[in-house]
Amino acid sequence: MLRGRVAELVARRDRLADGLRRAGWRVPDPQGNFVWLATGAETMQTAHAFDAAGLIVRPFAGEGVRISVGEEESVDKVLRVAASVVQNLRQDHPARTLA
Repeated sequence: MLRGRVAELVARRDRLADGLRRAGWRVPDPQGNFVWLATGAETMQTAHAFDAAGLIVRPFAGEGVRISVGEEESVDKVLRVAASVVQNLRQDHPARTLA
């Protein structure tokens, strides 16, 4: 039972990371139960966008945002908010992919 839950969480985490990358984020390979967005100076603005959508993230001012992997229903909502945020970052922002 525990192994099944862990496998489910890992699959959801990987789907979240892949979706963020497709949206234009540079996402380090996650090893835990969260993904990291290195938003730098835009961290608090990014956290506010998630908060406004009813999603809780953990901001580290000036560094980035930690997004814990939640229930399946939250993944698409996280991806929608993240896609809108990344579009507002400057093209050469370190959190964006080069594509």
